[in-house]
Amino acid sequence: MKSKLYSVVVSSVLQVSSLAACEPAGSTGATVEASPASRISDEIVSGDPPGPLAYRLGAVFLGNCSGTLITNRHVLTAAHCAPFPASVSFATPLGTQVLSVTAAMSRITTGAQGAYDFAVLTLGTAAVVDGASDTLNHRLDPALAVGMPVSCLGFGCNTRSYGACFGAGVLRRAEMSITGIAGMIETRRNSRGQVANSGDSGSSCHLASDSGDTVSTSLIGVESYVYYDIFDSDAVVTAHYTPPWTTKAWVESLTMSNVSVSLSFRAPALVTSLAPIGARVETSGHTEDVAGLAGQVLTAPRSVPRSGRFTVRPRADGYACRPISGTGPMDGSLELDSVCVGLGAIFAAL
Repeated sequence: MKSKLYSVVVSSVLQVSSLAACEPAGSTGATVEASPASRISDEIVSGDPPGPLAYRLGAVFLGNCSGTLITNRHVLTAAHCAPFPASVSFATPLGTQVLSVTAAMSRITTGAQGAYDFAVLTLGTAAVVDGASDTLNHRLDPALAVGMPVSCLGFGCNTRSYGACFGAGVLRRAEMSITGIAGMIETRRNSRGQVANSGDSGSSCHLASDSGDTVSTSLIGVESYVYYDIFDSDAVVTAHYTPPWTTKAWVESLTMSNVSVSLSFRAPALVTSLAPIGARVETSGHTEDVAGLAGQVLTAPRSVPRSGRFTVRPRADGYACRPISGTGPMDGSLELDSVCVGLGAIFAAL
């Protein structure tokens, strides 16, 4: 039976007390032993080339860890990857974008691992994906189940031998499935021998189709640690991710804008205070409906990505309401006003 005690593999470029995901290519790294039973590290061993679709999923390289662009201005990664770099690299088929980091917020104290091991980095400039700087809108999805297929990306080791890491810093992909959701989210080495699944600590996996040929904007969490085979220090057995139900609200409080919409009504007579109204909030890959009564302000908490494109379409029975489009503000508060005109007045004008 495998012990759940583990040791921590720490990159030789960081202090021994910090937890890194991989070592520079060809190095052995320092090891802090908690138990010889199993070890922690993170890499997609024998990973596949990412393919054109994977570049749109926002995998970024932190030098010692990986991360995921969840908006064009925010990177989701692991808290134990601190201290964070002054810039991150985002690889695309057209070249690598180097993006400055202006702020970092961690959910836990540096050095810990587990269900609250996540951090958000704010970028000074927006990452450009497919020619756009305002369309990324990745969400943590709490509706997970064992057996769901996932597509995982990372910049970790491609091979390991006698504790040494080779091939780090190159984006790779592996198609996995969720094998456990009790506590942490677990994925296990697949039939092709690909292990650690998501690459370096801090990276994530997207929900995928059964064939792995399409992926969604839904993330399963942040990779925190893996277990090695107790009989083979180079063989990773399972990877473990912070569960989205511990991560989602805190991450969205830093990356999403709260939306409020006030409606004013014109001809014919104003709707009564009991008349139902509503609005649909449309962002890249997501829609959300909110409802209320006339005279109330419609509210949609954490519904628009900061720096992300949106359209709000208000509605009221018997009225045509002006839609509102724009980009979510970085301060997280978005107050909108729309005018609704009675359909009778519109037809009369025609």
